[in-house]
Amino acid sequence: MSKVLAMDPTVELWWIPKCDQDEPEDQQFRIKHKYLTARDDAKTSDQMIKSYTKGKISKYEYLISSSDLKRCEMAIVGWVNFKYPENHPTKAGQEVPFSKENIGLIPPNIRSEFITYLTKRDEVESDDDGEGEDIDLGEAKTE
Repeated sequence: MSKVLAMDPTVELWWIPKCDQDEPEDQQFRIKHKYLTARDDAKTSDQMIKSYTKGKISKYEYLISSSDLKRCEMAIVGWVNFKYPENHPTKAGQEVPFSKENIGLIPPNIRSEFITYLTKRDEVESDDDGEGEDIDLGEAKTE
């Protein structure tokens, strides 16, 4: 029997940032998320590069950050132990309610760590000789 099984979209997945993994469970900031489907991944990947053409020259803009934010918005379905800082003028120490808009309140380093986990970017494949060649899309000319 094959070891490859379909993803179960009903599964509850939880992620804990490295900085909180040693904290007691009731004090850990945890993100509840779902699997990203192939369609979700395609939507975000298709939006990573934007091209501009002027005459015979095309330039490319890499939109990795906005693509990452879109992945967070599609994957995150809740969180626990996420509070406003004690110096917040009106909501000090209160729980941050979950909403797509509040995903932007997750600190950048934690968001980055979550995206790395979600996209498996830390599991980069390398060439056999260890000397892979980067390809720079840079500019393209049309004839």
